[in-house]
Amino acid sequence: MYPSWPAPRQSNSLHPVDPGIPQSVDAGHKSTSFSQLWPTLTSFCKNLSIIQSRMSRGEEMLLPVPEERIRYRTNYANAALALAHGDPGDDAHQDLVQAVAAEHVSPAEAVALTCGRYGLSLSTDPGPVIRSWEDYLIPGTTALRSRLIDADHPLGIEDPELFRTVEQQLSRFRLVELTIAPVSAPLDYTFFRTVHRRLFQDIYSWAGEQRIGPETAMVRFAPDAVNYAPGDPAAPAVKYQYFAGPEITEAIEMQFTLLVDLAERRDMPREEMISRMGEHGGEMNTIHAFRDGHSRTLFVYAMRFFETVGYPTDPANFLKGNPLRDRIVHARYQNQATSLLDGYEATLDDALSQGDGRQPARLGQR
Repeated sequence: MYPSWPAPRQSNSLHPVDPGIPQSVDAGHKSTSFSQLWPTLTSFCKNLSIIQSRMSRGEEMLLPVPEERIRYRTNYANAALALAHGDPGDDAHQDLVQAVAAEHVSPAEAVALTCGRYGLSLSTDPGPVIRSWEDYLIPGTTALRSRLIDADHPLGIEDPELFRTVEQQLSRFRLVELTIAPVSAPLDYTFFRTVHRRLFQDIYSWAGEQRIGPETAMVRFAPDAVNYAPGDPAAPAVKYQYFAGPEITEAIEMQFTLLVDLAERRDMPREEMISRMGEHGGEMNTIHAFRDGHSRTLFVYAMRFFETVGYPTDPANFLKGNPLRDRIVHARYQNQATSLLDGYEATLDDALSQGDGRQPARLGQR
């Protein structure tokens, strides 16, 4: 019933001294890797269809990973991308995500398959030492330098649409992996940086490293969260400012000192805990410790933090199309523009469990 996957070919780890990062499959020699793995994936997807059909008829199937666990893992990864304005990808990609969640395909194998699908390989070049904001870019372009290369782009592909498609897909596999092999506590800055490193190890040579630059406030654009309601498509894009590079270290270290202490509190009322989490979430978002991928890293941290303090939530609450996803994104920008916490507090109050050990019901339309 289940295909036997070929053993991955090992390459040198990008981070040989960090045991928290699994060894990557070499996505080079893409024609061989793709031709070996793609037929097997196709076979798996057909088998998955058969399994689903039989289960719908009430036939018992022995699965190595419970369906509920597979669903949780895929929802977790999809929610993290939804909160970062990511695209869910096509059916072929989601089938591969399911295969990773079911532990039929390793994340490294999924990375190799996806690179092969798009005609790419992963550079083994360690990349430049980042000393300034410009060092993140491919010289003469506005494209981020990356490990995603082809014959014509040895410093990273420059097509922004292709880059974002592949970058999101590879990080989605790594998000699933973090539900299978999570980063160890404590919930400090080392934890946070390790999460980022594991999520983006296939994409950036500087994964896990604190943002360098710009010397003045970093600027990005997002929907107006002050004058428009959550999810309003009419909301125009407005400017939001984030910490300048030189300001990050002191601010982020202070946040994690407070968060580690907060994670150990068991005497704090739920209402106060939610308010404190909202305050820290707003600060962490505005500090924006990484050049790219900060929101996904913060999602992983927040989900673990909720669980640690006794108020876990279902990641499906933050999938695209769920009002809670729109509300938490709106709260993030509202807080950044106004310092108000009411959006965070109301959303977290609805999303998190009551602390009685039970997961909250999945919330739909309000």
